[in-house]
Amino acid sequence: MNFLYFIEGTKSPTAEMIEAAGLTHALVTGEITVRETTKGPGPKGGVVMAVAGTPAGDIKYSPKSQTWAKVEPPADAPDDAHAAYIGYATDSPPGPMDLIRNDPVLDGYALILQGPGGEGRWFVPRARIYDEDIAGDKIDGPTSDLPQSLSMVGGEIVKTDLPRYRQACLDADRIWAAVLSANSTDADPAEEVVLGDDEEFNLAARILGINYKVAIPEINALAIITTETMGNIVRCFVDFPAWAIVERARAAAKKPEPSTEAPDTESLNSGQPAD
Repeated sequence: MNFLYFIEGTKSPTAEMIEAAGLTHALVTGEITVRETTKGPGPKGGVVMAVAGTPAGDIKYSPKSQTWAKVEPPADAPDDAHAAYIGYATDSPPGPMDLIRNDPVLDGYALILQGPGGEGRWFVPRARIYDEDIAGDKIDGPTSDLPQSLSMVGGEIVKTDLPRYRQACLDADRIWAAVLSANSTDADPAEEVVLGDDEEFNLAARILGINYKVAIPEINALAIITTETMGNIVRCFVDFPAWAIVERARAAAKKPEPSTEAPDTESLNSGQPAD
């Protein structure tokens, strides 16, 4: 089942209206089905919209069988922006397989997230990969695991981040800096990075939006980000589970070997130093 979207006070939604509502990630004019309605989840009529391919009978406003919530407009939305709502069939809420993008899904970690339809397996992409082979005495950061363009310069291959993943690269760098600040004794206190809850939530939302057609409106509607899953999503994005395993192994290797010599029982019993 797909999400439904409602824009109030219009019969013909424009790209500008959709942008002002913060729904460009989900709705593209020319690729959506629109149905006018005199009643909606707000005080006025408007249009119910869904992505192309949604059964025509599902594109309607039916409060008894649907769940609706108001979409918070973007901070830069104009004052006269039309109110927008997001909804779904209460007995058949969208799950990860309904929302997965048509683009190749990026490899990473499968996390179980709880939504209104029950548990679902969501694939969290891995923007960075931490290879045990690069782990030395000094912390080496993980290498990029996102698709990159290749060019030959001076006889050597040069990798460049693709424009579509530029924000993901910036997010990964920010998260990695925070991970080191929180978990590594080698981190420089002067360069400490701490993610506040607001920033971490936005990061988690953007991460899920790489493989799925979701942003904050859909994530709020499904309530799939919790105090526990939020941290798991951002840590998996930079391959923290692999880094933690390597770090534990490194720490264990640095521990001194226990002595195999028998203790001097005479000295221990007498309380006097041994000769």
